[in-house]
Amino acid sequence: MRSTIQIFKYSYEHLPPLFPADIALRMKAEVESLRGRSDLPLEKIEDIMIGYGYEIWPWNQAYKEFFSVAETRMGEHFLVPRLSDSLKERYLDFIHFGGTLKDLHSGRPAQFFSLEERNELCGRLVEMQLGLKDYVAREVQSFGRGK
Repeated sequence: MRSTIQIFKYSYEHLPPLFPADIALRMKAEVESLRGRSDLPLEKIEDIMIGYGYEIWPWNQAYKEFFSVAETRMGEHFLVPRLSDSLKERYLDFIHFGGTLKDLHSGRPAQFFSLEERNELCGRLVEMQLGLKDYVAREVQSFGRGK
C-alpha cells in the first residue's frame, strides 16, 4: 500500500508542463490525505490513482511528442559537448557510418564502441536527456504553449 502511495506521489511531483493547475491542486490534496491513512483498502487508493492517471496521460503523451521532436532536432547539441575528445571523434565516426542518435538508445551499436566508451556514453546520454527535459519544459511553457 505504501508503494502505491509513493507511485501516486511521484506522479504528482513529475507532472508535465502546462498540466491544469486545478487538477494538480486536487491531486496534491489527495496525495496529502493518503499519506497517513492505513484504513483505506488498496483498491480504493488504486481507484483514486487511476482516475488521475486518465487526467495525466494525454499531457504526458503530448510532452513525449515534444521531447521526441526536440531530441531529433537538438539532441546532438546537448550530447556532443559533454563527450571526451576521443569519444566525440568516435561518435562522429559512428554518425559518418550511418548511425543516428536514436540508434544509441536501442543498443544496436554496442559493438561499434568499446566497453569504456559505452560506459561514458551511457552517462552522457543520461545528462543529455536531463538537459533536453529542462529545455523542452521551457519551450513548451513559452513558444510551444499554443501547440
